[in-house]
Amino acid sequence: MNMPHEAGWYPMQRVVENSAEIRPDIISQSERRLGQCIMEICLDTQTLDRYQYLRKTLLVSTAILGLLAQIPYIPIAMKLGPVLGPITAASNGISFWAFTYWAGAGVINDMLGPKYPFEIAQTQKSACWIEASKYSLIFLLALASQLPTVLPGIRYANSNYKIVSGIILLLSGLQIPARSLQLLFERIKKLLIAAHKEAVITQSRLHHRVVQHRIAFEMASWEEKQEEIREWDEIRIKTAPAWSCRELITRIHLNETPPCQQQISLIGRTIGTGFGLAATCAYEYALATYTFVIIEQQIYDNQLFAGTCAGLVAGSTAYLFGSSLICTMRKVLGSCVEYFTGTYTPSLGYQLRPRFFTALTTIGLLMNLGALGPNYIIWSDFYPQQPWFPPVLLASLFFLLTTSLLDLVEDFTQKSINNTEHLAILHVHMKLRKIENLIDLAEPRECESYLEELPTSDAIQQQTAARTV
Repeated sequence: MNMPHEAGWYPMQRVVENSAEIRPDIISQSERRLGQCIMEICLDTQTLDRYQYLRKTLLVSTAILGLLAQIPYIPIAMKLGPVLGPITAASNGISFWAFTYWAGAGVINDMLGPKYPFEIAQTQKSACWIEASKYSLIFLLALASQLPTVLPGIRYANSNYKIVSGIILLLSGLQIPARSLQLLFERIKKLLIAAHKEAVITQSRLHHRVVQHRIAFEMASWEEKQEEIREWDEIRIKTAPAWSCRELITRIHLNETPPCQQQISLIGRTIGTGFGLAATCAYEYALATYTFVIIEQQIYDNQLFAGTCAGLVAGSTAYLFGSSLICTMRKVLGSCVEYFTGTYTPSLGYQLRPRFFTALTTIGLLMNLGALGPNYIIWSDFYPQQPWFPPVLLASLFFLLTTSLLDLVEDFTQKSINNTEHLAILHVHMKLRKIENLIDLAEPRECESYLEELPTSDAIQQQTAARTV
């Protein structure tokens, strides 16, 4: 999930229509480079939220449709009895609503969310018709992938509500495949520009160093966090903020993760990747098989048509499900490895509000467990001769739902913080997150040009020595 909008988070921020009004001497004309946008982050320039009302309307609509889409699963959950039935129905509705909203909000915020001038400039570089064509194709494929689910729903719905049921199922169901296809298209775009291998390696190294610095900031002691905050604050009040910002990024870029910590992280990532791939393959196989059978039996008795629909349904969700399961497995197994080796550091939300974070996570995990009830009935009925397979699918589904849970709990915990010192920590944390995203968004050659502008370690030492004289 995207980090929350910063309005009201920090006393030094100002809302501006044109960020050049803040530092006209260091911010260029219409076309912003990566370094200048990083400067805007360092100077607390606020993002431009040009589609605020449209975005909020779509987010509310997404939330409502996600809730309505869970109604058909209530009768299935009630088969578990008068006690477990209502519990699993509520758990299933909340957990799947959260996952659907998480996916839909990702698409909406990426399209219409607040942006820095650099991001706007990057979008303006490409023709508008390219972006329009991309999102049109994404939503057409997402809509097509939902037809195998919507058509049976319309067929068996009450005659008075067939059209309404179809619209709700269609609009609420397209959020997950739309997010998956959007992320897949972005990945393909990166692969296409990977021809400039040296530039891509440079971009990856810079992005990795910023990520590692953010993690180090999360792991730092309270005193070390306060020192880091002072360094970021001083950029705004120094007479040469441009140099100070580049000096800070240079230190981040030259910093390396200790080899032992790299090996520990690699072990957790490798194990998590293996389990994540296995879980993805199992769930996508079941989803494709289920779609094939439903299409062939209830809509059109043609194997070619059923196979096409099954491939469309599974293919449209494969990237999101795969990346989510791998990410969650890496987090869980990596955290276990780090815990037993004494290198584990909890998330920033847990550090700042441990009880609140733990309570929300526990409730969410219990909800995810309860959500497995209706799915156990569905998959047990579909695989009566393979009693071992439904538990595998339920485990995959549990970790899939946990992906959105971890993001939403962390996001909600950070939004609930009102302590001034804690807000200052979150402010630096969000700055590093934004720089990560900007580097990931930038073209590889843009990163190369930016690194060429950074001062060397010798130049930093000379400047430091000159200031102390």
